[in-house]
Amino acid sequence: IADLPAPFDVALETIVDELTSRGDLVGVLFFGSAARGEAGPGSDLDLYAITSQDARGHLGRSIAGVPVEVSFGSVVQMTAQVRQEVPTVVHAFASGHLRIDRPDGALLALCREARSMWERGPSPPSASALLGFRFHLTDVARDLERMPENSAATALAASECVRIALDALCATATV
Repeated sequence: IADLPAPFDVALETIVDELTSRGDLVGVLFFGSAARGEAGPGSDLDLYAITSQDARGHLGRSIAGVPVEVSFGSVVQMTAQVRQEVPTVVHAFASGHLRIDRPDGALLALCREARSMWERGPSPPSASALLGFRFHLTDVARDLERMPENSAATALAASECVRIALDALCATATV
């Protein structure tokens, strides 16, 4: 990481040192705007603490005046999320920096896999996924037709239709 500015450098070293005290820690991935060298006054530090055991949760705190966000996940969980092409996780592993890796280099390999996926773009949706979008949108639209105008439930159903349509559009769009 090229010259992380103060106080981000102090915050990063402090949180990495604290995380290494966990007995189940096998890796730390630093990602986000600060990791890309784009830290501004409102930036935080984003990290994945990767463990050998099932671990889920988040830690948020301030170190040296810098907001620090740590998300916990096991190697199995993080690998599954990359391979399921969860966009935020793929991007984090594709653009992030490993601060700690397993001795076998498995997390570095996962970062390389994520970079390849990110450069390739998302896999096209399956025929069953496309049908799922269609049926789900049709069901919610039919429900919407039977709802009273100007109700909170109607607004919620309408926003759900938009969300499903946008999910379908994003899943089928090519760049």
